[in-house]
Parts: sequence; C-alpha cells; structure tokens
Amino acid sequence: MGRQTKNASQSGKRQSSAPSERRARVSQNREKHQESWIQGKRPILRFVLVFAILVIPFNIYYYASFAKSDAFDAYLSLNARASAAIVRVFGTEATAQGQSLFSPKGAALSIAQGCDAIQPAALFFSAVAASPVLLRRKLPGLLIGTGLLLVLNLVRIITLFYTQIHIPDLFEFMHIEFWQALFIFLALLFWVIWASWAKRVTMSDAKA
Repeated sequence: MGRQTKNASQSGKRQSSAPSERRARVSQNREKHQESWIQGKRPILRFVLVFAILVIPFNIYYYASFAKSDAFDAYLSLNARASAAIVRVFGTEATAQGQSLFSPKGAALSIAQGCDAIQPAALFFSAVAASPVLLRRKLPGLLIGTGLLLVLNLVRIITLFYTQIHIPDLFEFMHIEFWQALFIFLALLFWVIWASWAKRVTMSDAKA
C-alpha cells in the first residue's frame, strides 16, 4: 500500500512538471527563432543604419549650409554654362548669365536648388556606401553612378529649356512631376544595377 502511494506521488510530480518543461522548451525555441531572425536580418539592419547615418547628416548640411554657399552658386552657374554650350552645338542660340539660361526668343530658365541632382546623387552614393560589399566593388559604382546622375542633370536642364521655348504649357509638369520623380527612380535603378553587378562579381570571385 505504501509503495503504491509512493508511485502515485512520483507519477503526479512527473505530470505536474511536464507543462513547465514544455513551456521552457517553447521559450527556448522562441528565443532561438528570434536570434536566428536577427542574424538573418543583420545585413539589412546594418544597411538601413549606415544609410541613415549618411543621408540624414548630409541633408542637414545640404539645406543648412551648402545650398546657401558660394560653392553651390558656382556649381549651378557651371551647369548653366555647360547647358548653354550644349544647346548651341544643336543649333539653338542660348547664353548663360550666372545661374540662368536665356534664349533670343525670350525664354529664360533659372537653375535653382532642386535642379542640381545633388540629392539624388547623394541617395545613390549613400546606398552604395552602405551596401555590405568590399570597397573595391563600391568604387566603380560610386564614381560612375554619381557621375551619370550629375551629367543627366544637364539633360534635364536642356529639355526644360526647350520645353519653355516650344511647349511652355508643359513646363511645370516636366519640371516638378516628370524630372523630379525620374531622378529618384534613376538613383534607385542605378543602385539596383550596381548591386546586381557587385553580387555577380563577388560570387564569381568566390568560385574561383
């Protein structure tokens, strides 16, 4: 009788401890899953963090200081002179005075903040710099992509100049809606193209 009571007591203890053991196992599995999720997302989290560290201070500097500087004015004037020179190559009379383009037909285009391509270029630059690849893979993207965006800004200025001469009613759409959106898209597209190239080259090197 005493042995039966003892066995029943031990069985009861095992049954009462089973739920707590299951809870402990569930808790351990949950912690392992969370750790695994964090490990898997670490490159993405690092990219977002580095990107924010680069972009936020740059934008503060851009609006608070650089956009008000003589260097920025000189950069806009350089864009005006380069655009006028290209327009003349295509047989259209144009002159540059300061940060503006003028046509004998009466059209005038002032190049101001927002028509400089610096911010889209900075977005692209920051995205490449934040990507988890070797520096030697980043340098071609940084140089080529940033340079292309700055050169394409001349295309924007020239098309806006021609739009103002020939289709002035379309100018606001081209200036605000079309080109602004296109530059953000181009910055993203260039980054995707570069990232695909960098991944392909990195995998090729790993197999070699």
